[in-house]
Amino acid sequence: VVPMEEPRRNVIRWKPVLSMAACLCIVCVSLWQMVLLTMGTVLIQINPQVRLNVNRMERVISAEAVNADGAKVLFDYHAFGKTVEQVAQELSDRAADLGYLHDDGEVHLTVDSRDAKWKTATETRLESVAVREAQRVTVIIEHDDCDDWDDHDDDHDDEHDDHDDDDELCDDNPDT
Repeated sequence: VVPMEEPRRNVIRWKPVLSMAACLCIVCVSLWQMVLLTMGTVLIQINPQVRLNVNRMERVISAEAVNADGAKVLFDYHAFGKTVEQVAQELSDRAADLGYLHDDGEVHLTVDSRDAKWKTATETRLESVAVREAQRVTVIIEHDDCDDWDDHDDDHDDEHDDHDDDDELCDDNPDT
């Protein structure tokens, strides 16, 4: 007696399909965090003030005007995907072209992030930003001892605060 094999049905094997879908989801979430999640901000102050939101790959994901002059500098400028150094350089050049930045002027840069290593590394890289070779402009990296990262992220976890007892010096209203 020869056993008869049943004809095979086209059955989808769900385990491999589901595991591939799970891997794809993990990759997508990881890429989203690397590309679109803000790691820190850089505030550029000349007279125009512009805030750059920077991801963990040191790429600018958005640029926001802080004042009306900042809006003029940002008009028709696309910062997304450029390095923070490149954007700082180009915006300083645009400010000079628009007459906001002159010889012997100052460019103030303030870096803010929860990650102290990222903040320090970004400050170090931005120290090398030169406006134009022909111009004598001072680039000042401002070290903000006040941890105001809470203003940028409402989901901040209080148990990870790095606030010292000296934070009263940073308070706008010390009476509270």
